[in-house]
Amino acid sequence: MKSAPEAVQAYSLDWLKSPVVILIAMIVGILTGLFFPAFSHMIAPVGAIYLKLLQMTIIPILMTALITSVGRLFSSESARHNIVKIIVSSLIFLFAISLLALVVSLLVGPGEDLSKEAQILLGKTLNAADQSDGGTQLGTSRGFFDFLQSMIPSNVFQAMGEGSNLSILFFSLVLGVATGKIGGSTAHHILNFTDALFKVLFKIISWIMYLLPFGLFSLLASELASTGAETLVAMAKFVAMIWGISLLIILLDTIVLCMATRRSPLVVLSAMKESMLIAFGTSSTFASMPAAIDGLTGDKLRMSPDIINLVIPLGAVINRFSMIIIYTSATVFAAQLYGISLSFPDLALALVLSVLAATAGAGAPGIVSIAMVSIVLIPLGLPAQAITILLLAINPIIDPIATLANIYTNVTLSAVIAASEKSSPNATA
Repeated sequence: MKSAPEAVQAYSLDWLKSPVVILIAMIVGILTGLFFPAFSHMIAPVGAIYLKLLQMTIIPILMTALITSVGRLFSSESARHNIVKIIVSSLIFLFAISLLALVVSLLVGPGEDLSKEAQILLGKTLNAADQSDGGTQLGTSRGFFDFLQSMIPSNVFQAMGEGSNLSILFFSLVLGVATGKIGGSTAHHILNFTDALFKVLFKIISWIMYLLPFGLFSLLASELASTGAETLVAMAKFVAMIWGISLLIILLDTIVLCMATRRSPLVVLSAMKESMLIAFGTSSTFASMPAAIDGLTGDKLRMSPDIINLVIPLGAVINRFSMIIIYTSATVFAAQLYGISLSFPDLALALVLSVLAATAGAGAPGIVSIAMVSIVLIPLGLPAQAITILLLAINPIIDPIATLANIYTNVTLSAVIAASEKSSPNATA
């Protein structure tokens, strides 16, 4: 039993992790960014430092989680069954998100009925982008072999230093499979070590969480201070639609998550609140990944760590639901702005290309991911560079909610797979 001084030392700072404190910090950050832009730019380094602290642990967590989970997966006889289940479930979720975003975009019509002021401002931006295009596009698609080459690291330590998530993912998967296949005491010792290291990294994350209110305040203030107000107003309908689609996805995810975990919405949201706040405040799926894993495997939801520790890191790199929302919605928006009618085959192609573009952009930084909208727009005869410029202008406003929808959908996918594995007759004890 802890003495009084030890108890005070252990729990005196827990109020910093309170959802109320975190929400207040976010609200104050938003107001500061809108009304005090100079001060917001001045405190931007605070947010950058906080993100670096989080990123310091993300790559080791990604590697240890995947090596441990894949190693244990391939050491059992159910490996092929689980892998097929993960792939099929991921594809179902990817196409479902793309279809939902497409349907809502068509119903809302973000590029229709714009005010004259918005039409003039967007018209100037589009014309300037079209004239400077010169027949080239800002975002160029990667061929299959280019994608494969970028995925395989020539130097894994260099990939770790550069934060190349796709290369790290590939190496971790290969190492996990090899460890599982050798079996015996060697595999047992390796997997026990990576699992122990994974738990140590979570302890470090728990310390960093005490700084969460300060990090979110600075990040939101500096991001909003950098947003162009004029372009934001002109694209208000599109921005509102992205937020609406993301919130609808979060609502549907909550319903599915409640069914998969057999818990009430209040319990589910309570378990996931920390990861959701981190995702919204930092606009980083990877920063929120440790809290998401902890929420699913913790005392409230108690999902299988072996499945969760595999699917969430894997999905954080490959299943980019946020980009699918943006690509699909931007395609409809661009067609309406330019007065181009999309036929049913065009819409079907946009749906498929959005999934392919999001997958092909795995591991790419944010600005490159947005530019890869060209993979969807160019085959449909839509101007990629002009739309990319507009998306970059509003990205600070749509990125937080899209990131939240992204991590929450990955959480839901992981819970569905874990629940189906638990009820499967092939599941091992």
